[in-house]
Amino acid sequence: MAPPPGGRKSNPPVLKRYGQHFLSDPAILSSIVDALAPTAADTVVEVGPGRGSLTDILASRAGKVVAVEIDRALAEQLTSRYAGWPHVTIVQSDFLETRVEEFAGPDYLLVGNVPYYITTPIIFRALEPPMPRRSVFL
Repeated sequence: MAPPPGGRKSNPPVLKRYGQHFLSDPAILSSIVDALAPTAADTVVEVGPGRGSLTDILASRAGKVVAVEIDRALAEQLTSRYAGWPHVTIVQSDFLETRVEEFAGPDYLLVGNVPYYITTPIIFRALEPPMPRRSVFL
């Protein structure tokens, strides 16, 4: 499945308070998804999808993608971008305060290219029930 059309129009500004950084190297993105190894039967929760580079690849391989984005402008952009993709859900929320099971159910994979300053809290959150079956963070 190809990325949604019009996915790279205008990008909201980078917000330093969220420690945003946007990975765009296709080889690294593919390596992350390969390490996660999602199948069409899997639900994947993505922490901080940003501009959707990783989301594009996840959406082509997973049965369902739930992308949790704290930045309202990015979440709105992603919601528009994936509007025609019924298996992709964008949740505008702080992952640390999100009840993942409400969107993903109890059996899910977790992935994210997250800012270093928030990595430890995200990993601790991922260790709370319901825990993901598999996690990959960069």
